[in-house]
Amino acid sequence: MLVDLEMPRMNGFEFIQHVRNTPEFKATPIIMITSRTGEKHQEKAKYCGKLNQKRDEMEPKLLKSVLEANKPVLGICRGIQLLNACLGGTLYQDLDQQFHPTCIHRQPAPYDHPSHQVKIVENTPLKDILNQETLMVNSCHHQAICQLAPALKPMAYSDDGLVEAVYLPDKKYVIGYQWHPEMIYKKSDDHLKLFKDFVDNCKK
Repeated sequence: MLVDLEMPRMNGFEFIQHVRNTPEFKATPIIMITSRTGEKHQEKAKYCGKLNQKRDEMEPKLLKSVLEANKPVLGICRGIQLLNACLGGTLYQDLDQQFHPTCIHRQPAPYDHPSHQVKIVENTPLKDILNQETLMVNSCHHQAICQLAPALKPMAYSDDGLVEAVYLPDKKYVIGYQWHPEMIYKKSDDHLKLFKDFVDNCKK
């Protein structure tokens, strides 16, 4: 599981502790990933933000090993961006500068309530999990998928056209969400289902 660790108020470590204290989740492997990106195949824009070189070098290597071993992967926020960048896609390095969104993609805290909806693509794992056409999500990111990596398939879009969820059909279980289900699952059974689906696939 690729978990964001830089969210204020409730962070990834708090969520991890909850996972470890939940019997059905105890065997879940967790890979901790931050929100910032530094993909090598794109030149860094001046408005991109501060980079963490050690993480930017380590995380693609880690993801490569996990994919080669065909282990289940769940990418959240930074995680979906990492998946896309490592598999040949590109990112908007700053949405306000490069995309001009009409949805609220960087809501103020707290993050346990939704800020916009996403439309779920038919015949995708996300549609199978939730069996509904839309989902209300929270959102706190200034970067997002621009060009989708060739190997990835979209599972959901925001109303202003950003890719909000992806999967990799050639692997056992590789899924990414741009929003933060770990911040909202206590108030939303739909978001809890996303983690239960991941755990169920880890057990297979």
